[in-house]
Amino acid sequence: MLVIIVSNPTALKNEAVHINELFNQGMQLFHLRKPAYTLDQMEELLKQIESKNYHLISLHQHHELAEKYNMKRIHFPEFRRKETNETELQKWKEKGFTLSTSIHDLEEYKNLSDIFDYVFYGPVYASISKPDYKPKLDGLPKLKQEERKIKLIAIGGVDADKIMTLKDAGFDGVALLGAVWNSLNTGMN
Repeated sequence: MLVIIVSNPTALKNEAVHINELFNQGMQLFHLRKPAYTLDQMEELLKQIESKNYHLISLHQHHELAEKYNMKRIHFPEFRRKETNETELQKWKEKGFTLSTSIHDLEEYKNLSDIFDYVFYGPVYASISKPDYKPKLDGLPKLKQEERKIKLIAIGGVDADKIMTLKDAGFDGVALLGAVWNSLNTGMN
C-alpha cells in the first residue's frame, strides 16, 4: 500500500530539515502543497530539500519548477484540473510526468481522464488538519478493483491506526498530512 505524505500547507520552522529526515526514514512519496507560496518561496524550500529526493516529490503549485529541478511528478488540485484541458495534460505525460489530482465526490472518479496515475479522494474521515472538514459519506465506500482505472488514495483524517482498514476497503494508498505534522509539531512553531 502506497503511503504519501503531504506537506503542511503553511510554513513550518525547520521544515526542510523534517522533510529530509522523512526521506531518510524511507518516505515513499511527498506531495509539496503550499497554496499561498510565491514561486520564490517554493523554490527556496526546494533548494533546502536534498536533490536526490526530487524524483519522489509531486508539486501542487508552480509546476514550472518541476522541469527546472528535474522532477517528474505534478499534482492538479481539483480546481486546476477543471481548468486544464486534456491536451495540456497530455504534454506533461509525453514529457514523462506522473500526474495526480484530487476529488471530493466519488461520482467524479467515473469521469476522470485515465491520463492521471492516481487520485486523492477525501476526506474519508474527519480531517485532522482542518477541524470542520468532514466526509460526505457515512462510513467508507465499498470499492471494487475491477471498476477502477486509476489508483485511489484515501486522504483526510488518516492516521496509522486507519491504514489497514482503508486497505481492506479497497484503497490503493493513503495520504497523511495532519497525523505527520501534528506529531512533529513540538518545537516547530
